[in-house]
Amino acid sequence: MPAFHCDLALARRLERANALDGEDAARAEATLFPGRVDVAIERVAGGSLIFCGVDSFLSHALGLGLDGRRVSDEALDQLERFYFSRGSRAELDLCPLADASLAGRLVDRGFRPDHFEAVLVRPLRPGEPARAPEPPAGVTLREAGPEHTEAYAHGLAAAFATADERELYELIADVGRSSFHRRAGPRMMAWASGDSAPVAAAALNLHEGVACLSGAWTRADHRRRGIQRALIEARLVLAARAGCTLAQVVSDPGSATQRNAERCGFIPAYTRLVLSKPAP
Repeated sequence: MPAFHCDLALARRLERANALDGEDAARAEATLFPGRVDVAIERVAGGSLIFCGVDSFLSHALGLGLDGRRVSDEALDQLERFYFSRGSRAELDLCPLADASLAGRLVDRGFRPDHFEAVLVRPLRPGEPARAPEPPAGVTLREAGPEHTEAYAHGLAAAFATADERELYELIADVGRSSFHRRAGPRMMAWASGDSAPVAAAALNLHEGVACLSGAWTRADHRRRGIQRALIEARLVLAARAGCTLAQVVSDPGSATQRNAERCGFIPAYTRLVLSKPAP
């Protein structure tokens, strides 16, 4: 594996890819659900402001403060105005290599820490890895097609919401549906012998040579079989074939997702702080 150092240049690539991924997801929402929500995207301070609805997981600011300059007060005014004018709280993913004054100034404005995100990275060489190891016995991996949209959407929702959380369930399912309208990369699914429905799935989105691995879920009765690790390895092969030189995974710190990524050669690059401020 190529050696690398987690510096500002690397952070810029990762955060740029993350922002492009967020913009791509927002445009897919607008295409799939026209008229439901007024999707909006603005660029400021080297990053992106994204709005897909008041309760949407996609509504947040990404990649600000990495252009080597102090983020201006006017840019922060624009950030707040962008979300508050739409009745939404303002949420920002802050990279620790961004403008060093930004965290304190956001707190002074009433932003508060919400949660952390672990950003993991793995360098790639074009064409390496050339092929993935065999998946677990009885499991087949295939690229998913449009006909698998509902299976992917409901699998994703079931992984993060209970049957009693109908509003949250449908919100996540819609994110899964819009994922299939994106053109940034393939969706992979896993089938187990004797089971007609997919038992796991994951997404791959490619942006400027960075492969973003996301959207992973596994059905409860097929967890701890190594299926997600197989899906990671399969997507790394696709990313290398596409000429990507970096792959990234974003997860809750210390989660099973992080553990699976580390087993596949990813290492922690840094931890993002997510801050939010309620609408007035």
